[in-house]
Amino acid sequence: MNRLVGWVRTALREIWALVVDDWILAVSSLAAIGATFAVSRIDAVGSGNATGWLLVALVVTAVAASVRRAVAARLRPGR
Repeated sequence: MNRLVGWVRTALREIWALVVDDWILAVSSLAAIGATFAVSRIDAVGSGNATGWLLVALVVTAVAASVRRAVAARLRPGR
């Protein structure tokens, strides 16, 4: 039980660090999960496969945008 509590604390600490360090990435990741959930509620044939790919595409887009912002901030003069 003690190990499980440690894992939960670590997970919460990492999530908090993500929100503090890069809140746009955190919000866009949650939006991607929400959009994927909404699409998964559509009862269409083959929507399960499309939902997985939608989640991957949205998360990759969020991470790419975050990396682009970080690189642009690093390359700004005076930093």
